[in-house]
Amino acid sequence: MIFDADLKAWLAAALARLEAPVTLPLRLALPAGAYAINGVVLTVPGGGLVEHRVEVRGQALQLTQLELGLGGSAVFGSTVQHQLPAPSIRAALTRRLGAAVLGVVGSWNPRPYTRADGTIAVAVEGLEGGVLVAAELPDTQPLVVRPGLTWRYGRIGGVALDCGRGEPRFKCGEQQPTELLLYAVGATHTLGGELFVAYHDRTRRSGLGVGIRLGGDLVLGTHPETATADLSNGIGTVDYRVYQRGFSALGLAAMLDVTYAL
Repeated sequence: MIFDADLKAWLAAALARLEAPVTLPLRLALPAGAYAINGVVLTVPGGGLVEHRVEVRGQALQLTQLELGLGGSAVFGSTVQHQLPAPSIRAALTRRLGAAVLGVVGSWNPRPYTRADGTIAVAVEGLEGGVLVAAELPDTQPLVVRPGLTWRYGRIGGVALDCGRGEPRFKCGEQQPTELLLYAVGATHTLGGELFVAYHDRTRRSGLGVGIRLGGDLVLGTHPETATADLSNGIGTVDYRVYQRGFSALGLAAMLDVTYAL
């Protein structure tokens, strides 16, 4: 029970300060006496200074974070115009360094596409891996607002190639009548921008958070110079050479993320 009105007003202000998100180290003035901090009793002498190192658990600073996302993505461009919106699975491990965030990311995007005969197939090649560089905006707690940039290397399947007969291989990507339409797999470098917004109250003990991620991509792809394709009717294979190996596309993605601070 506190009877001193001035001390009571001071204590109310101190408690309000501690209820807000705080950054360690924290310097706090206390009247002389004994106090329990996380179960540890400290005696503060009059006019003295006591230092206490708090045992930091994952929920306190939450510097390292695991992020798992599920959503959808779509690509747009002349070489991928027959591709349909695809499901996306994403995982990331990030580390906060002050306001900056660095991380590694990986994703899988199995892409359905429409063939020339109207049937739908799925290109399961769609694995990507890369790095994330981002920054958390200040003073948004309990929301986490994080714009960022990514670079990812991977593969994309179901990319259309117009091919004509040649010796000893079919010629693809040249200005000639189309005798064979192939759906090939290309290697990609993807430059992306994203906005991640999540509810994650870092003043609580739970390390869980949930949010949404919106992103846009520039996909720069390359076909192998020579390759072999399986014919859809199962009667054999064909060898082909690609003369216009480069292609590009734009991408959009939306995802629901669950995060956990380690």
